[in-house]
Amino acid sequence: RNADQGVLGNVTTTYVNNGRFMTDGIDAQFDWGLDIGPGTLSTNVLFNYLLHFKSSGLPTNPVVDYAGTFGTVDNGLNGAAYRWKLLANVGYKVGPASLGLQWQHLPSVEDSSEPQFAGGTPTTGAPAYDLFALNASYDLTDNFTIRAGVENLLDKSPPLTGINTANNNPATTGAL
Repeated sequence: RNADQGVLGNVTTTYVNNGRFMTDGIDAQFDWGLDIGPGTLSTNVLFNYLLHFKSSGLPTNPVVDYAGTFGTVDNGLNGAAYRWKLLANVGYKVGPASLGLQWQHLPSVEDSSEPQFAGGTPTTGAPAYDLFALNASYDLTDNFTIRAGVENLLDKSPPLTGINTANNNPATTGAL
């Protein structure tokens, strides 16, 4: 469908893999542990900074840098080209039992069409978003561990995205 008017549009496909993409960034990891009381306290922090996430679906199309946006699915890529991401884990282990808390921070991103139009678009991306998870495990034997966890510990709903803030027509916003 044509994004502007919703009418049928043209689909351009090829029978060869002519797309191209290039991505580069900086990854950092920090691991630390300390014996405290009867167990060990440990932490692990992963940080990723995306310098570029460039893609072009066809060799005749310009290469677009989607870093800091929802990204593109051209060339079979996954979306979500966050400029940076953070994943942190804190755990405590006593003998065969362990307990851990995970924090994932995703910063705000622009919508995918933002880098393609000078001055941007009125469509919203997503605000910064934090998720927490709790997990516990117990080593029953050297080869068998039982694990349980709670994903989205604080039951946080995902943010609304892709809203056209310039659209104030009640017939198309659903606010009749």
